Amino acid sequence: MTGVRFDSIEDYNDIATRNKYRELVAKGMDPKAALEEVAPLSRDNSRTPVHWNDEDNAGFTKGQAWININPNYKEINVEQALADKNSVYYHYKKLIELRKDHKAMVYGSFQPVLEENENLYAYFRRYNDETLFVICNFNEAEETITLPEEVNGADLLLGNYPVDTSEGTITLKPYEARFYRC
Repeated sequence: MTGVRFDSIEDYNDIATRNKYRELVAKGMDPKAALEEVAPLSRDNSRTPVHWNDEDNAGFTKGQAWININPNYKEINVEQALADKNSVYYHYKKLIELRKDHKAMVYGSFQPVLEENENLYAYFRRYNDETLFVICNFNEAEETITLPEEVNGADLLLGNYPVDTSEGTITLKPYEARFYRC
């Protein structure tokens, strides 16, 4: 599910969101701009009912929920995620499996790398004779980087995009993440 974007401040139940909105409008900010500013910060983003399916009220209730349903429930819901083997749901299952299968993810030492690039989060995890390398692109644009020598020839354990190679210079797609065993 994604954070909700209601069209009116009246649809938000979060008191802090409503108070900040009123404060911004009282200072002269356009109400539409004020809503755009406070919406991403609202606690209501994690309080909307679960989208079980694309039926009325997202399949959450036959009655009236305490807060409006996120309007995107027809496209983003549990039923749709379970039908898509490439969904976030299945990716998270693989992440949990990765954590269970590789002690380095839990107990390993942490060594950040490629820190000069603020769009990337990359690190090694080492435990006993196992070394894992994780790299994530937190940018909406592609990032081309040279992999640390130790990663060349490593096995890709998990990624959110198909990958051709792990040798030398690679290009990460926007918001791409990869987990390697070196």
